[in-house]
Amino acid sequence: MPSARAIPLQTSLLLLVLLFSAFASQERQLKGGGGGGGGGGGGGGGGGYVGGGGAHAHGQAGQGLTAEEGMYVGVAIGGTFGLIGIVYVIDRMWKKFLARKTHKLIATRRERIPPAAGPAPPSGKWSGEFKEWKCCKRHKKTSNYSLTFSPDGTVSGTVSDWDGGGTVSDGVYDTQTKWKFSWTETFPGGLVADVTGKLDMEKATASTPECFTFKGKYTASTGKSGPVWGRSAEVP
Repeated sequence: MPSARAIPLQTSLLLLVLLFSAFASQERQLKGGGGGGGGGGGGGGGGGYVGGGGAHAHGQAGQGLTAEEGMYVGVAIGGTFGLIGIVYVIDRMWKKFLARKTHKLIATRRERIPPAAGPAPPSGKWSGEFKEWKCCKRHKKTSNYSLTFSPDGTVSGTVSDWDGGGTVSDGVYDTQTKWKFSWTETFPGGLVADVTGKLDMEKATASTPECFTFKGKYTASTGKSGPVWGRSAEVP
């Protein structure tokens, strides 16, 4: 599972490319003018004088940017590189913070939510949804669970979503904490996420064929987090 981010690195790099393109285009225009002046100087006495004057004027233009213009270009390039560096540092710090938070949530899970025996939620197929940030906008994605809620207050199972297939392990739920739950989702490649939330167990003792739900938050080791929901299959 996949947090809000600062300006993407791709945006900063694009600004840098556009800046260099504009600079190169201006240089080509200035140097091209100089070449035209040289051709005009190949006449006789009077014509040669005019041509020579044209070459002199174009030669001045072909000298490139003035000192002031060069300073502005240097400041723009330096500022762009500085922005890229700042964004990179912030991005790395945010990822490390959420990675540490994920492992802390997993390590303190049983302290936060001690498993307790009681009426268990329905085991079996659950469908889920979660949101992640992409291109400055939250996108909703789906997931599928196969969960086993044991009477001793533990949870295990499997999960599949766009990251592939993974496992649900070290899960707990507690009837004494308003049906809070928490588990670990582990995917290939080292992706680990803590999922913590609350089960809607008002219907847990009902005999009607209702769907039970949960809602919570995921915090992933990749530096992303967001809301998550789940819904069980109908209970006969």
